[in-house]
Amino acid sequence: MRFRPRRAASALIAMAAAGAAFVTSTEVASAAATFNTVENLGVPGSQTYVYTPSELYSPTPMLTPILFVYSDNGYASKDAAWAAITSVGLDTLAEAEHAAIIVQNPVSAGTWGASDVTVYKGVLDYIFGGNTAASGKPALSYYRMNYMLGEGKGATFINQYMTQAPNVNRIAAVATFGGTMPAVTPGSALPAYIVGGSTQAVDYYKGVNAVNVTSGGTSYNTVNPAKRVIVSPSTDTTFSKAQITQAYDSLFRYTVRQGLSTPIFYDAASTEDFTLMQRPNLSALDLTQNLISGSATGTTGQTRWYEWVPNEVLSGMQTGSTKKYPLVIDLHGRGDHEIYEAESNGWIDLAGKKKVIVVAPFDETVSSVMNLLATIKSKYPVDPSRIYLTGYSMGASNTWIISSTYPDVFAAIAPMSSPGAAPVATLATWNDKIDLPTYYSAGTNERDAVSRPNGTTILVPQLKTANLNALNTYMRLNNITPPTSYDFVKYPIYGFPVENSKDIATQWGFTVTTGTLSNAYGIPLMELAVGQNLDHTHYMPYADIAWNFMSKYSRDPVTGETHYLMETSQPGTVGGTVPATLSLSLGAPGSFGAFTPGLDRTYDTSATATVVSTAGDATLSVSDPSSNATGRLVNGAFSLSEPLQAKANTGAFAPVSTTAGSPLTLLTYGNPISNDAVTIGFRQHIAAIQALRTGTYGKTLTFTLSTTTP
Repeated sequence: MRFRPRRAASALIAMAAAGAAFVTSTEVASAAATFNTVENLGVPGSQTYVYTPSELYSPTPMLTPILFVYSDNGYASKDAAWAAITSVGLDTLAEAEHAAIIVQNPVSAGTWGASDVTVYKGVLDYIFGGNTAASGKPALSYYRMNYMLGEGKGATFINQYMTQAPNVNRIAAVATFGGTMPAVTPGSALPAYIVGGSTQAVDYYKGVNAVNVTSGGTSYNTVNPAKRVIVSPSTDTTFSKAQITQAYDSLFRYTVRQGLSTPIFYDAASTEDFTLMQRPNLSALDLTQNLISGSATGTTGQTRWYEWVPNEVLSGMQTGSTKKYPLVIDLHGRGDHEIYEAESNGWIDLAGKKKVIVVAPFDETVSSVMNLLATIKSKYPVDPSRIYLTGYSMGASNTWIISSTYPDVFAAIAPMSSPGAAPVATLATWNDKIDLPTYYSAGTNERDAVSRPNGTTILVPQLKTANLNALNTYMRLNNITPPTSYDFVKYPIYGFPVENSKDIATQWGFTVTTGTLSNAYGIPLMELAVGQNLDHTHYMPYADIAWNFMSKYSRDPVTGETHYLMETSQPGTVGGTVPATLSLSLGAPGSFGAFTPGLDRTYDTSATATVVSTAGDATLSVSDPSSNATGRLVNGAFSLSEPLQAKANTGAFAPVSTTAGSPLTLLTYGNPISNDAVTIGFRQHIAAIQALRTGTYGKTLTFTLSTTTP
């Protein structure tokens, strides 16, 4: 990123300019925290209450959660709003998480509507931008961590308006308490924690998140698990402290919406639908995060640094293990925080999964980084042959500089999207003496590492000259002949062909194209990557892709010799057989409960089924085999006049049948499926004029799992 926001004063001040939001202060429990009224955001006369914690930018604005609150009717006053949010512990949560709270009040008293969407857009403008005291703004939001809480009509407002583009594009997750689900066009995926919600609301959120696995009360999409719906067993329809805490801990804490194609630090008004991604869970990754600051930094020259250490490493140090571990030093970009850098480029996740020690320093001078390296080597069981250096943007530029000063220290390097700082000239003295495996990446939509000269009809992206010069320098170091000419139309970004080009599909939907450059012995000592449709922005899969290249290399700490992990393949067979299987098991039957005579009402219930199929396709259907009032519930000689309706998961309700044995298709599978948890919904409408006989109405149905391609 291209700027470093300055830390704001802890209190807000009045803005005197005409038409600007006007801020008034209220003393709260902490002298440094504030609860303010901000008027005229988006709509003249609107009133929005803003809570800022005592530690507002801790650790950084780009990691600041923003909690939007939509109550049932709004609040009569600021004091009433304060009483309400403290009663459910939102102030305590905000202090613990260093989060800001935005409490909107409906423009029309007690009624939420389209005007309140305009206020929401005004709030977005208010919380984005300079966060100095003079701006009067409470937080610098990157719109990554915006979360919404709604109760009653406030929940309905979220369901109706905030699920729609472009409003949904900046919301990472919602938690709704009660409310209704109006009939709206399905929009983008939006993770949801639902308390006391209707079947329609649950079905809607499951549908837009395309969930395909359900375990307990949690449903998620296996391709992108950030697309998640959690249905609480609680029946609360108003804010509950316990449920808000659970929503935060189980959903909000690990969900972000990241700008990737047109990041907002270039264009805050961009309508890009930010990508839903999961934040790393340190506990699940079995990692310990340490902040080293103050006197603990010793004589390194570092202001601070963060460490992510696999707990396996710490346990081994206690038991006397002699095992050594790889080390990655990760350098941040200008204006970026060390946690944001390591998290957003995927290094924290990689530290846990691959058992790698990752360290992210604040200061990036050659001496401070090398001093840090010496400290980490003395502190942890670092494998001296597997020390790697990476960085993004400004951190990539510093990766060039540090590695060209000490090329014999690192087993491999991975500068990403550097703005163009060249390595020091002394690197040439190492030619023919040492190899330094190098990974480099840039995005096709880049605005820092890549320039776009205007062609006759298209914009041709090409790597900036300084970066091309850097790559050429490292080609010569690695005994690879640099290109003598460039064709950026034929070879976008780099201008010359690469070997072994391949497209890597990533979890979050963006393709990364890689290719290698080999020396005279056929060793691929360089890898160049292109993030398709990615701008100058971090992307979590980058670390895995870079590590797949870098980890093949180690450096003998005595001789300085580079070692390459050769790979070879030989065909072999192993296998087993799968018996033809169609298995359908049903859970407890559904019950509508008591029907009320004389009342026009629709009754809903559900049952569960588990499907196992080894067939190429399969169909789950339901039918009424009886000839007695087919498709309708019966009570002895009496039957309901309207048909029973059924559906599976997020499908639409349809009559079971009016012809004996004629099936209603509930689900179709185009592939084998194992233990698919299916929710079968039933619906029965009873009109006010429907005569009801004392007793039980029911019907035995037949559920069938069939296939045409066993």
